[in-house]
Amino acid sequence: MKHKKPPKNSKLVKLVTIISISSVVVVFLFSFAVKLYLFPKNKPANSSDWESRYFSGDELKKYNGTNPKLPIYMGYEGKVYDVSAGAGFYAAGKTYNYLTGRDATAELNEVGVGEIIIRKYPVIGKIKN
Repeated sequence: MKHKKPPKNSKLVKLVTIISISSVVVVFLFSFAVKLYLFPKNKPANSSDWESRYFSGDELKKYNGTNPKLPIYMGYEGKVYDVSAGAGFYAAGKTYNYLTGRDATAELNEVGVGEIIIRKYPVIGKIKN
């Protein structure tokens, strides 16, 4: 039994297939990135939910990551963010736990990472003056 030679254009077919699949992946990743940029997670569904909730310094201290039954909150530029999703960074004993349960504006601005908090975590209230 003789083996048939693949058609000469089989390399072209493989190349077109690879390019097509790569294009689909790139479009998917681009659309995902655009979605994250245009619709960040920190936009509350109803702005009045967080705009009317105020935290005093003492109340904010309760949410410093030491109680696993409570969420982890961080103050930044007058707003309070729920950073519980980043518990790997902010829970008790973790690297950035010292920033939680209080207004961390000065420290975050000093190292220039405040925008990350704004972009990444939901606003859940305001800091009471």
